[in-house]
Amino acid sequence: MDRFIDENSSLEDWLEMADYIAKTHFSGHFTLLSFTYSYKFTFGTVLDRDDINDLEGYKDLKDAIINAYQEFLQYENNVIKFSKFKKPEPKQL
Repeated sequence: MDRFIDENSSLEDWLEMADYIAKTHFSGHFTLLSFTYSYKFTFGTVLDRDDINDLEGYKDLKDAIINAYQEFLQYENNVIKFSKFKKPEPKQL
């Protein structure tokens, strides 16, 4: 993806972005669930009902994808922050 994407982008753009993130960070996996009154979306593979219950439901598919994207960015920012700090070397006496 080499385009800027924001809340005003189309659902197709968001799906393309989600596909890109899934392929580059999650072995190509994302999970999309459609229920009577909501959608649930996450990167990776949902393994059991507890994982499904933990996902927040959204009335709009695009909102579900945007939420997963924001959670992905928060995760990535934390990984980058913590990976910058190296464990201190033990002092030689």
